[in-house]
Amino acid sequence: MLRLTEPTLIVDEVMLLGDIVHSKARRALISLPYDSIDQRFLEDIFALLDRNRGKCEVYFAVNTEDNLAVNIAASGALGIAGSRELEQELAARHCRIDWIMSN
Repeated sequence: MLRLTEPTLIVDEVMLLGDIVHSKARRALISLPYDSIDQRFLEDIFALLDRNRGKCEVYFAVNTEDNLAVNIAASGALGIAGSRELEQELAARHCRIDWIMSN
């Protein structure tokens, strides 16, 4: 006689759907406001990123006054751990971050 067993579900990790993009992103493109960029601003941004270290590669984007888009790859030593809090802290500094899931 065939005996049916109840299905088993094994869960390694539980996350809110809204947090998956932040935590699983492979790259982050951070758009910096051109008119705010100075030494103090950059030090503040890098200190913020340093407090959120992880494996997500970082790229920066700046649109100049002439509407020229400049994209800069950060050093391989600078990787971040994506989070909603990091995104909010960058937004408070008038930066936008786009999370990129694939290579």
